[in-house]
Amino acid sequence: MSNPIVESLNTKYISIVPENGEVFNPGQKIIYNIEPNIGFMKRDSYMIFDILNNTANFSRMQLSPLAGIHSIVENIRIYSKQTGVLLESCENYGQIQALINQYGFDDRSDLEAKEGVGNPCMAKLNATGGGQVTSTQSSRHPTNSMLSPVDPNGNPMYVSTRYIMSLRCGIFRYFDAERLIPILNFGGLRIEINLQTPDLALVQQGCSTTNAALVEGHLVTDLINTGAPMAAKAAGANANIIIGGFCDTQNCGFAVGNTVRYVAPAGGGQAAVDITRTVNVIADDGAGNITITLSGANIAQTNAGTLRVVNATPSYQVTGTEFRICQVVPTQKQANDLRQNLNYEFTTWDLFLDNIPAASLRHQVPINSVASKALAIISIPYLANNERNLNHQHYYAGDTPTGTLINSVQFFINNRLYPLRNYNPQTTADRVLNLNESVKSMKAIGLSPLCLGRNKGPDLDNYNQTFILSRELARNGFVFDLRNAEAEIRLGLTAARANIIRVNTFVFSKKIIETTEAGVAVIL
Repeated sequence: MSNPIVESLNTKYISIVPENGEVFNPGQKIIYNIEPNIGFMKRDSYMIFDILNNTANFSRMQLSPLAGIHSIVENIRIYSKQTGVLLESCENYGQIQALINQYGFDDRSDLEAKEGVGNPCMAKLNATGGGQVTSTQSSRHPTNSMLSPVDPNGNPMYVSTRYIMSLRCGIFRYFDAERLIPILNFGGLRIEINLQTPDLALVQQGCSTTNAALVEGHLVTDLINTGAPMAAKAAGANANIIIGGFCDTQNCGFAVGNTVRYVAPAGGGQAAVDITRTVNVIADDGAGNITITLSGANIAQTNAGTLRVVNATPSYQVTGTEFRICQVVPTQKQANDLRQNLNYEFTTWDLFLDNIPAASLRHQVPINSVASKALAIISIPYLANNERNLNHQHYYAGDTPTGTLINSVQFFINNRLYPLRNYNPQTTADRVLNLNESVKSMKAIGLSPLCLGRNKGPDLDNYNQTFILSRELARNGFVFDLRNAEAEIRLGLTAARANIIRVNTFVFSKKIIETTEAGVAVIL
């Protein structure tokens, strides 16, 4: 049914700024107050963030390629301004947005241009033959270099970059049909945005060279952990390092001022080299090779070696932000109707955390939800040691069943097993069944899954998106009561692992904000 107020022409945009400052650093809180006299607003409202990469040593960073600008948000808490009642708490906000960006869009051009989502926006990349590697980002694509551009000589040109972010929260009806948001009935809103730590907001760019074995034709090498492609140093009369493979200043991943480590083995009568220097000059010969001149004395070595960025602690700063509200001015009759007692229903999520010990071969993941109107369960398992890997955080990318060794999945809810037979999510077993469960769960919460991976070569039979364990609980307007269901996920694993597995479980449900003359209350 059409909503006459949503379709009203009496709309305008107004801008508000945070009440607690202008410049913000990681770990700090941004607070917006929306006064009751705003009346009503639409979900077309959005936020603007100006982000500066102020990482030491000018390391070339970008926002998480999966979450984009949403990666700077750890959580969002929304309160009634007048009563202080917590209306919605969006925990691990950026992690959910990374899933939405991967599964919910088949064309990410707007996300790349406006929200800083990377190209490619995928968790895993497959080489010919099926070998799967983490998708490292290259500055070869202009989208990826927005936060850390360099000039043709490799000098950093880092300035505040503007990104746009729509608030994908339940109250703002991201998962539901559009409806007027009654700020007046809520007594105004107080929005608290807690900024994410830098090691979960930013990733280090890699070095991009050509490699015919890869689907995209380019090898993007992690500059933190494994080093750049093999680099041949010029004969020991200078401090130059040469990187080939059709590499140039823009996509090499280095910038003037970087602290780098060069390692070359002994051989041919030459001693091994392991030095840490500063990049003074980057020269591009125009033929696919770059020469990096390091500070300090000449390097008396000509053996092939590796060059990598010495991992500077990442850092960013929010230099400006504002909330642009799409305000709706209803007619007097419409306003009178909306001022009556109101039950405002929306879809949101609750977060439950669990760890699987490294030695466990069987594990039950508890889901202690008290949601009376649950819709779906979505879990992200990943190896804890790679959670904050600056090459590509597994906090967003997750780990495939191959990495976690999960070979059996079954949900136990209200003394029943779903499905009746446990299934194996490994790519050579029940991968399609697992993807089907993911599709049903996303549809249950109001998302249309438009992308389940890429249809290029070896990507066809692997998980390219963040691997998730899902279960649809209700559909077609129905809900499921989890309050006494004692829900859990029963997992089987093929062998012990070197590290624990984190399992972040999101329970999506309907909640109702009840507004009366006595105040505001939330019904779970």
